[in-house]
Amino acid sequence: MYRQFVRSLATLVFVSIGGIIYGQELDWTADLIGAQAQAKSSGKDLFILVTGDEYCFHCVVLRQEILRHQEFQEPITQQFVVAMPDKTDKKLLSPTIPTVILQDSSGTPYGYLTGFASGTTIEQYLEKIESLVQVRHRRDDRLAKASTLSGVARAEMLDQALEVVGPALGPFDHRREDALLVFYEPTVDEIIRLAGPGHALTTKYEARRKARLAKLHGKDSLNGLDELFQNRDFVGIKDFVETHLPNTVDSENRLRLELARQSAIEALGDHEAALENARRLLHETSLPEAMQSAALDREAYNLFRLDRIDEMLAQMNRRITAAKDSPAIRRRILMIRSSQMMNVDPPTHSIAIHREFRADAEPGTEYWFVASLMLATTLQTDTQYEAAMKVLDEVMQHRADLPTLIEAANCQLHLGNRDETNIYLAKARVKLAEFQKNPSPQAERQSSYFANRIAEIEKNAETEKGVEQ
Repeated sequence: MYRQFVRSLATLVFVSIGGIIYGQELDWTADLIGAQAQAKSSGKDLFILVTGDEYCFHCVVLRQEILRHQEFQEPITQQFVVAMPDKTDKKLLSPTIPTVILQDSSGTPYGYLTGFASGTTIEQYLEKIESLVQVRHRRDDRLAKASTLSGVARAEMLDQALEVVGPALGPFDHRREDALLVFYEPTVDEIIRLAGPGHALTTKYEARRKARLAKLHGKDSLNGLDELFQNRDFVGIKDFVETHLPNTVDSENRLRLELARQSAIEALGDHEAALENARRLLHETSLPEAMQSAALDREAYNLFRLDRIDEMLAQMNRRITAAKDSPAIRRRILMIRSSQMMNVDPPTHSIAIHREFRADAEPGTEYWFVASLMLATTLQTDTQYEAAMKVLDEVMQHRADLPTLIEAANCQLHLGNRDETNIYLAKARVKLAEFQKNPSPQAERQSSYFANRIAEIEKNAETEKGVEQ
């Protein structure tokens, strides 16, 4: 039973660390229509997060390093109504996650933040958001000026407004669409009408529309791939790649197809083929740096799934050494390595790896909390309860969150300290009640897990009490 808990925790820590277990969650709403109405009534804009914490590493890190922190939440909630849809809405044009979309209260997007680079500070992320807010101000200023004009002069000012907002919406490849033509179509129609046939502005936007159609329906189009992913049709994804890759010349589309094939092979459980494909990508494909790192992650993951632990560790150790001057990259690899080793015997090997990860992280940071919890959990697997309790005591000097209290209760139970066990269980139940107020589906699943874990420790405590009596 305890081994099952360790396996569950390995997933829980690294999938759900970003804001639900650790730190206060923002008051997200999944109702975009309601959020827009709230934004209108409050005079705020919308901050929409499209995420996938159950399968997206960078989504987890974004919530861990940015979204859960009060220093981020205070200024954001003053400016925005925050929304997180349960399902990906195609109308949001957010095929890549995580993506943050900033909309005005009318529901018109004026900026996108796609992806997240670990190591980005809260201040830097807020600066990115503020730069997009300034885009809206400049857009609105030009739209206001256009309202005082007519004819070609109005068309030219409307064009200036679109020129301001266009870059903030991202390129076609990021949206899988021309977001400017989608979200600002009435404005484009008006520019063409006011400018008239043959005018440079008319030619400009008609050419843009033609380019959009060519990308959507041309031979390099990848229409249908996103839908296959949403339907989890991994056999269909493989077939799609095999059909489209030979005729795809655009380098970004080729890379997208290659990575789609990698994901599909892994999802189908063929880890030998997935390992071979990841290595082919590393050696045969010109990958950008970020994608090369992702391919190396896939190589390590599939080595682990094939139980080739020594090879996985050798690969990750080389990467850790190479990243000695890049703390954020090194720490990310240390974290992934530790998470993989949560399930590996003997525990003493994993303990050494967790200690290395913990020593690399600054005490009090999220990485340090995660490393500490993994270390304490694995120490218990190895029946080193006193050592585990020492680690947990150090953690609770900073904060006593729900999983830490549960682990402390379990340690004290095995150390024979019934009173301390009950104290920690009582505190855990209070934390659980707070945790259960979160309405998200993920929080509901975790609430059930934590409740069962507390009940298990309570049952074991009663069993031991009965034996003593």
